[in-house]
Amino acid sequence: MKIDKTEETAIKNAIEQLYFKGIYEGNIELLRKIFHKDALLFGDIKGVPYYKTAAQYIEGVGSRVSPEKSGKDFKPTIISIDVINTIATAKLNVKMYDFNYYNFITFHKIDGKWLIVNKTLTDVELKQIFSTKIIKIMWNKNRITDLLGIEYPVFQGPFGGGLSTVELTTTVSKLGGLGGYGAYTLSPQEIYDVHQQIKSITDKPYNLNLWVNDHDIIDQEHTENQYKKAVEIFKPYYDSLSIEVPPLPPSFESRFQNQLQVIFDIKPKVFSFMFGLLDPNIIERLKNQGTIVVGNATTVDEAIALENIGVDVIAASGFESGGHRPSFFDKAELSTTGTFALIQLVKDKVKTPLVAAGGIANGRGISAAMTLGAEAVQIGTAFLATEESGALPIHKEFLFSEAAKFTTLSRAYTGRLGRGITTEITRKLLTATDQTLPFPLQTTFMASMRKAALEQKKHELVFFWSGQIAPILKHKNASTLMKSLIEEANELMG
Repeated sequence: MKIDKTEETAIKNAIEQLYFKGIYEGNIELLRKIFHKDALLFGDIKGVPYYKTAAQYIEGVGSRVSPEKSGKDFKPTIISIDVINTIATAKLNVKMYDFNYYNFITFHKIDGKWLIVNKTLTDVELKQIFSTKIIKIMWNKNRITDLLGIEYPVFQGPFGGGLSTVELTTTVSKLGGLGGYGAYTLSPQEIYDVHQQIKSITDKPYNLNLWVNDHDIIDQEHTENQYKKAVEIFKPYYDSLSIEVPPLPPSFESRFQNQLQVIFDIKPKVFSFMFGLLDPNIIERLKNQGTIVVGNATTVDEAIALENIGVDVIAASGFESGGHRPSFFDKAELSTTGTFALIQLVKDKVKTPLVAAGGIANGRGISAAMTLGAEAVQIGTAFLATEESGALPIHKEFLFSEAAKFTTLSRAYTGRLGRGITTEITRKLLTATDQTLPFPLQTTFMASMRKAALEQKKHELVFFWSGQIAPILKHKNASTLMKSLIEEANELMG
């Protein structure tokens, strides 16, 4: 048996460019290109049995007023595609006129072309969806769950900087979600070792995350100038801890290319990247080896660019999110759309399945995100607060404290814009965006301050990553949290 991602892409393109476009425009020539001449169509429409030959169906499409000319909504969606050798099936949803069609379409590859040889269809009234158990079956069954082979469309945020753990990742994956592991700080060997540890515990898929652009260093002269500014700004805080200001950190060489090679070696089920774009050839290689590729966007333009290079899934990260803002087209300070606005804006411009990230920590958030067009959610802060994460105990304590009501976006601690619980430093340096060292040198520069502040319990100087949603956190165990998310989502959408 051969399962080829290239063939899946070919079928997806044929559906979008011939089938969907043909229906929308009433273009019978496009439909004739994708239907086998002897194809048959069966089903029911509003309870009435339906049967047509391909010729009869195509003639009917040509004789009616097309959705394009009618001006009515036309919303086609590819829910799933399954390919084995030269046969394939596709599950589609087409909302047009006053109908809500679900199609099961069978393809056969003949003379190098994928042709529709059979189509079954039914019309499901929207009010029926919300008055029966259909939605309960469907909220957790969509393109993303089918593609990734997971039971629930719940991603655990792939934390970097030592905050991810094998225990947390595997706990989420074993419970039917998609565990995540942030590996941008790891060496190739460390990435390999983590992968082996995870696979020794579960065969469920997990998401391995890397940063395409892992530093912002321009040149030595710029770094030295920024170091002088940083010393001037941060010296009073070092003095308050009775420690010396650290020397200029050594330069940093990008690790991404070596890390990427490990991805080709270990072939993870899911690979996500942020802070930039990958070459389309790399995306194609990853897909051909069976790896599902997820890109991260903070704006509509970034999402469009990710779709254009061929990612399978786009994570739309709203500005409520904790941690670094993974913007790559414009300054992060200018890319601060909220999650629930961003999902709607991106959904209007791309066809790639979307993951909503930021401001979600319970079933209500999941329900809201999926109502607005997301097919999965990514939850960070709520999982970061659990006992299984790599966060320090004091960090987790702060996430459940009154202090979590106040968060700030700041470059002060790493050189890149990120959200965490407000500190004395972030409160005073809101406008000091050009007075830090480039990432990750600022992280190195601030490391001794962080260490001393933790030792001296001067936590007002420590930046604890957190999203804006932290004040509603309830669960300190990852299993309990995951089960609660599923139960709440079932109640709201069941």
